[in-house]
Amino acid sequence: MKLIPENKNYYRPDIDGLRAVAVILVILYHLFPGIFKNGFLGVDIFFVISGFVVTQSLQASLVSGYFKGGLSFYSRRIKRILPALYVNIIISLILSCLLIPFSELRSLFKTAAAALVGASNVALLYARFDYFSPDLSLNPFVHTWSLGVEEQFYFVFPLILTAGLFIASVRAKIKVDILIGLCALLSLGYWIYLLFHAGVSAFYNPLARFWELFTGVLLFRNKDAIAASIGRKINIILQYAACLCLIVALFFSFNAGPGNLLNYVLVVLGTAFFIIAGFSSSPLNKTIGSGPFVKAGLMSYSLYLWHYPVFVLMRWNFNLEHFLPVVVACFLFISAAYLSYTYIEMPCRHASVKGGKVVLMGMAGGLVCLVLVYALYELPPSRLYLGNVSQYYNLWPKENEPLTPSLKTPQRSCHLEYRDALSPNLLERCSTVEKNEKFIYLIGNSHAQHLVPMLEAVSQKTGYGYSALTISNCRLISAFQMVGGINYRYDLCKDYFDYVLDSVIKNSKPGDIVLIGARSLFEKPSSLEGGNPSRIYLENGRELSSKEVYEKTMSDLSAFVSAVNLKGVSVVFTGPTPSFGLSAAQCAPEWFRSDNESCRASKKLLVQEQETELKTLSELMEKNKNVYFWDPSLNLCPDDFCYPVADGKLLFRDLHHLSFWGSQSLAPEFIEFIQRLKL
Repeated sequence: MKLIPENKNYYRPDIDGLRAVAVILVILYHLFPGIFKNGFLGVDIFFVISGFVVTQSLQASLVSGYFKGGLSFYSRRIKRILPALYVNIIISLILSCLLIPFSELRSLFKTAAAALVGASNVALLYARFDYFSPDLSLNPFVHTWSLGVEEQFYFVFPLILTAGLFIASVRAKIKVDILIGLCALLSLGYWIYLLFHAGVSAFYNPLARFWELFTGVLLFRNKDAIAASIGRKINIILQYAACLCLIVALFFSFNAGPGNLLNYVLVVLGTAFFIIAGFSSSPLNKTIGSGPFVKAGLMSYSLYLWHYPVFVLMRWNFNLEHFLPVVVACFLFISAAYLSYTYIEMPCRHASVKGGKVVLMGMAGGLVCLVLVYALYELPPSRLYLGNVSQYYNLWPKENEPLTPSLKTPQRSCHLEYRDALSPNLLERCSTVEKNEKFIYLIGNSHAQHLVPMLEAVSQKTGYGYSALTISNCRLISAFQMVGGINYRYDLCKDYFDYVLDSVIKNSKPGDIVLIGARSLFEKPSSLEGGNPSRIYLENGRELSSKEVYEKTMSDLSAFVSAVNLKGVSVVFTGPTPSFGLSAAQCAPEWFRSDNESCRASKKLLVQEQETELKTLSELMEKNKNVYFWDPSLNLCPDDFCYPVADGKLLFRDLHHLSFWGSQSLAPEFIEFIQRLKL
């Protein structure tokens, strides 16, 4: 089957204008996430546009033959994407090494290396990093996840189209668009499945995102038939529909399902309606396709590349909530984008080198950049960082290092993540080696784990032994799956709490202590009759209200407390530690860093959070003896505010987790607490 050559003059200025709208939305979201909450959906507009535009490029290439045309297609994609990306990553990484503490650079190097090979979305997916997490806003390469999805699509789509054309040439009744439509439906179904079962995967997984690009593919392949069937009235309706869908998707949030499913669907539909309306005369498309929009759209790739690293580096050292830093940040990224577009992107796109040479040069350039990334990674931390290196040491052990001398096991082994599984005798291996007469069982999530250095200091001074098996993200919801909000691996959460609670009941002895970390419990709903509509709770497939979940959870917890109380074991619930607007490393004093009010937290708000937790536990404490509440914040909040830095040392390792030193500093307070209660 032969392809009809595409008109090389087929150009839609309104699509470049729509690119401008999309990149502006993303920039506003990254600059003011609290105001432009749905601006991240600008990426989904890009996906539909990319599917539309790349189909024109590929079909025009394949006219000259599958192999030669495919090579021509890939060479154009490489010239379009890789040179500017390589320069962006290397410059951003060097600036990061100069201005970001080395303790925070490890994940940055991983993301940068993955972005160079078009796989940052896979790296972020594997690391289980949530795109909407405040911690991830400090990584200057996170935005390259969308480029990874597009690059992976550019690899897969030519194979699908070529296969479809070959099959259609053999069996004329089989249409290429049927194959593409089937791929789009499979991708859409997979995306919906992941939304309900693994929210983070649905965001980064390329197979779950391809349906958006396939939408653009189908629009281009059927543009002539669609244009012939659209009358003036339908065109007007399409313009209104496009505006309505995009406005609703971008400025309203729907909590009917996980991940704002309806918002994604509406933004894709709105983009599709806009593209279809442009097949014939459309006032809306003419407006968007006017001068300023088109100019910004032509630079959209460079604007997208440079805005996020500039924002991240500014956030590390200045308060981007203030007017002047925002103006400076905008000036810097627009200037960088202009230079990139003028002197890198455009010259490379129009270079005379073609075909296999471009592919080889792209691979060679990527290899050189990977070597540079590795070289920067191997440099001593003090070699490049412009600030005080010493204050960032020992914030927390690395994954392959022992958390404490007593455990004699890497901290990674005793803190379960989503990809882990419980193994036999794991609790014993995550306990102190010697069999102490008195023992502390630590239970909970990362807000329990950050107390392990404190327990080590307590053990050294009092003789208590302890266990330190914890789990990331999970709360004590032992029989429920949460859909929407945090949807962490349900079976692992359930297995962990079942295993640890049962082990404590079987092995504890009189005088032992069960220490349950803050934010490890299910929070008491403000209204027990309803609950958060964005969260759906399931038990054996049956949907539950938050009231039912709360009552069942507290019933299970009460049964556990009663069981250990009968054995003379005490239960201590820890109060929450402060949560800051900036990570502790951002708050460390440096000569190039400005003071920021986000580097302190109100003690009043912390007290209110403690009161909420006490209300949750009040009934439990009234019905059972030897149940206590310990407030760890006395040293952390010396006056009306809490601080992440004290005496030149960082008390925290991020926004709300204690550092190694900060945790150890709580030991005297906890020892006094257990002595006062005669535990």
